[in-house]
Amino acid sequence: MRGLDTRVLLAKTRILFLVDAAAANKQMDKVRNLAEADGWNDAANGFNTVPTMFADEPNLAHNWAEGHHRYNNFDANAWRDKCGKWATEANRCCGLSYEVFSNRFNRAVDRALEQLPPAQRAEATAIAQSFGFETMEQREQAREREAEEEWDDDYGHRDCSHGIAWGCCPAGCGSGPDD
Repeated sequence: MRGLDTRVLLAKTRILFLVDAAAANKQMDKVRNLAEADGWNDAANGFNTVPTMFADEPNLAHNWAEGHHRYNNFDANAWRDKCGKWATEANRCCGLSYEVFSNRFNRAVDRALEQLPPAQRAEATAIAQSFGFETMEQREQAREREAEEEWDDDYGHRDCSHGIAWGCCPAGCGSGPDD
């Protein structure tokens, strides 16, 4: 029955208020979050009515409606803030390596995109791309391009390991007899 677990937790929380108000206040936050999650899940599954278990509890019904609303309405500003935080964190731990930054940031966004409703993913992806996000398809195409790069008969690969054309690298790649 939809909402039963949340309603049971609410009853336990009310009992807890008699014993430990501080712990009960923390648990009440869990009840609110659970009611919002119920609303999110109901929206994802096509349920548009408040569960019977929430009908006589205005706070539960309100939290359920908030979750239902969040599922159906994309908050671009909140998503932009999240992308900024993920980019900052990925940059902080990358050692100035773009590849490490890209891998860390792409993983964070990929995980979050999986949680979004399909209808919101295109807009979320566009926002994330402004921070440097690459879709799985873009990453796969880049790997394929790297695998298909041309080979030069004189030097092997057309670029040195630094990504610079042979003979032009300041480290001397391609300019010696052993290269």
